[in-house]
Amino acid sequence: MGTITDSLLLQTIESGRPSLDALTRPLRELTNESSTLVIRYGIGQAGVRESMIPYFHIIGSDRGHPPLRILLVGGWGGQESFTPLAIARFLALVENQPDLISGCEITAYPVANLEAYKKASGPTGPDRCWNASPSGHARVMENELQRYPYDIAILLAEGGKTDAAEFWAGDTPASQAMEQALAKIQPTPIGHPDSPRHPRIFTPTPKTSPSPCELHLLFPEAAPSRTASEKALASLENTLADIRGIL
Repeated sequence: MGTITDSLLLQTIESGRPSLDALTRPLRELTNESSTLVIRYGIGQAGVRESMIPYFHIIGSDRGHPPLRILLVGGWGGQESFTPLAIARFLALVENQPDLISGCEITAYPVANLEAYKKASGPTGPDRCWNASPSGHARVMENELQRYPYDIAILLAEGGKTDAAEFWAGDTPASQAMEQALAKIQPTPIGHPDSPRHPRIFTPTPKTSPSPCELHLLFPEAAPSRTASEKALASLENTLADIRGIL
């Protein structure tokens, strides 16, 4: 990638998995200079900065029509080692090359489960939205999904022995075309998996209509490294290229 921000992000894993503050610091600094990347905070358990979940919003170059709205989430379990870095690196990449996400509007949470990530302990409670979860990150994501009419929610997750992709169709106008575009992820079944490796989290949204699609990109567990993050980053880039093909 070759940007200063990317180099700074890679430095954060030199001593193992970085803190959330260390991981997001290069992006926070980038927002001070960028006209397209902004940072916001989702309120979980309390309204103090230490308990707020940072997220980033970026808009790709204009393609003359309403943007495809994408919610990108990492760190849902809290024990992830390299997928939050992949999302952070992706944001640095597209801020520098906005044509890579032309026609798209992306809201990204590199680490959604802030409490568990700080403890490196795994989920703190039920991790599905719309299930009366007491977890702050689940409530933040419910608010996010009600706040904005997303076309697709994408989760990067770690676990299992092989790469996988699991997709649930939504009922937005773009849903059918998106399902056809994501068929390129085969041989992973497209549609509603009978036995998904990772449970469905964000959809269907009971209080908003229409409901977005949901896609999980799953990777084997690995130590935080440049190689592991680049594999996840490449998968995310290719997936978004397929999605942009419907525009």
